Amino acid sequence: MKRLYILCIALIFVQGCTRTVNCYPVRGPLYDSGKIQPIQAKFFDTGFELVTAWGEKCVGEYSMARNDSWSFGFGSANAVNTSNLGTLWTTVYGNNFTLNTSGTNTGMATLIGDQGTVIEAEFISGGISGHGFGVAKDNRGNYYRIHF
Repeated sequence: MKRLYILCIALIFVQGCTRTVNCYPVRGPLYDSGKIQPIQAKFFDTGFELVTAWGEKCVGEYSMARNDSWSFGFGSANAVNTSNLGTLWTTVYGNNFTLNTSGTNTGMATLIGDQGTVIEAEFISGGISGHGFGVAKDNRGNYYRIHF
């Protein structure tokens, strides 16, 4: 009985460490071709993985910072943002989009595919809930809105 209890706890823990991330194409060749179904990525404690709409397997890592604080809006996404994705937030969410990340968890990810695709992402997580949103782009010209 004790082993069953330990197994159940272990399964709950492992299952809790995986989250599905939906990546919605919003601009670029995928969107233009009508393939606007979300691409589902898996977010693990050790990294990300996804299979693109063209069948390429991409894997990568991520980094998060708790209570990081940077903000931008109205098309000027260059405040304390350290990546090259700052303007992508306003491209994906609109020119009047304003973001203040104070009190949230911010993160970045890079995934590399087995056929040469590179995907860069930035995201924000709401702390304990584990839910969040973000943006991503690949080197094929596709932009994505991320929800998890």
